[in-house]
Amino acid sequence: MVHKISIESICESRAKLLRRKTKRFLFGSSYDITFKMKNLGEKDFLGGKAMVLLKYTSGIVHSIGLDVPKIEKGGEILIPPKNSPKRIIKSAVGKGYALFFGRMTTNNSESVQLIKYGQELPENASFGAIRIETREDFYSYYSLIISACALVTLVILSILQLIF
Repeated sequence: MVHKISIESICESRAKLLRRKTKRFLFGSSYDITFKMKNLGEKDFLGGKAMVLLKYTSGIVHSIGLDVPKIEKGGEILIPPKNSPKRIIKSAVGKGYALFFGRMTTNNSESVQLIKYGQELPENASFGAIRIETREDFYSYYSLIISACALVTLVILSILQLIF
């Protein structure tokens, strides 16, 4: 019997820009990771181990070992559980994308098939990603917007001067 487990990564940035918390993932800042797993199989999943690799485009790899508890048929869990003092915290060590790859084994040597978007996940397929930016990317983007607004304002003032 093959266990079918849906897996999802939920990441929350701890970065601050201009002294305010941001949802963006910034190079050099840390972030929390939570994994949501749901048993889509025909019977209870009795527990096991999962190995998640977080691969950055720069070539750096973080490995995260997880102890997966029992998940009842149709049940859903979070690792680590909500409001748990134990957290998975990683630092954004590369610019670009960080991809999540994983595999899972059961305590009783049964096979496990990971599922994402209702489809079986191939062996080397990613089940999640985050985009990591630098502070310069952020500042450049908003500088461009401010410059465009200033240009529009100048054009409107020039047209008004010609009319009046």
